[in-house]
Amino acid sequence: MHNASGIRRILKDNGLSVNKALGQNFLVHAGKRDEIISLCGICRHETVLEIGPGLGALTEGIQPMCANMIAVEKDRGFSDFLKRYFADSGNIEIVNSDILRYKIPDFGEKVKVVGNLPYYITSAVIFHMLCQKSRIGSMFFTVQKEVADRITAGPACKDYGMLTIGISYHCTAKKLCKIGRGSFFPAPAVDSALIELNVRQCPAVHVASEEYFFKLIKAGFNKRRKTLYNALECAPGLGLDRAAIMDAFSLLKINPRVRAEELGLEEMAKLSEALSPHSRTDKPRGPEF
Repeated sequence: MHNASGIRRILKDNGLSVNKALGQNFLVHAGKRDEIISLCGICRHETVLEIGPGLGALTEGIQPMCANMIAVEKDRGFSDFLKRYFADSGNIEIVNSDILRYKIPDFGEKVKVVGNLPYYITSAVIFHMLCQKSRIGSMFFTVQKEVADRITAGPACKDYGMLTIGISYHCTAKKLCKIGRGSFFPAPAVDSALIELNVRQCPAVHVASEEYFFKLIKAGFNKRRKTLYNALECAPGLGLDRAAIMDAFSLLKINPRVRAEELGLEEMAKLSEALSPHSRTDKPRGPEF
């Protein structure tokens, strides 16, 4: 049923319509569907959380492969359709909810998260999941190709930025495959890619205050055309003066002309430690993106 004509028929027969405001694009390429499911590496014992199942293209393939599945769908009409479609399947729960308000239950083991994310809330969804990372083992998301490039970029690359550092602090990230726009209905204006995010047992680097660290990152990348030195000097909320910044740069042997995108995660962490007024006993508060 998950081809363009099948989608049209389901929509018509169930009185449903595509809501562009929710970024609804349905996967209709059978080969890409099977490739995505294969790359997710679903295991028989796992609990899988699917974000935005739509009309169930991935859901239908994943549900028989795992122990338990939860599919969170914001669109009431689609969630009602899925409840009817999977009514005889004992291992799946369809939840009609906004994923940005959804709290992952404690299943006693880490869940695997999968989803074709709406482009306009990709970052928000990922960081909402990372705020619950203690319950997540890995995540496999279809995202806009340009966003995948940003997530997996390295320092001194135009795609490298706040998103790169924010995610790499919590996860290892890998781009798995490209998915052309023609694989979806309606076809989006851009290509997509499947990314894999494996949640780290511990953050990639130690900082005394995550709150301060992410504020510093945000300040540095909000003024990409400025040197990092100048971006930090004029950043509100950091409480930094010229002397403190110069001392930290000198201590860490950072060129005052360097821009934020030229420093890696470890260098940014060291700079945060040199500048942060917080003690090492501060409790982390998580990313602020």
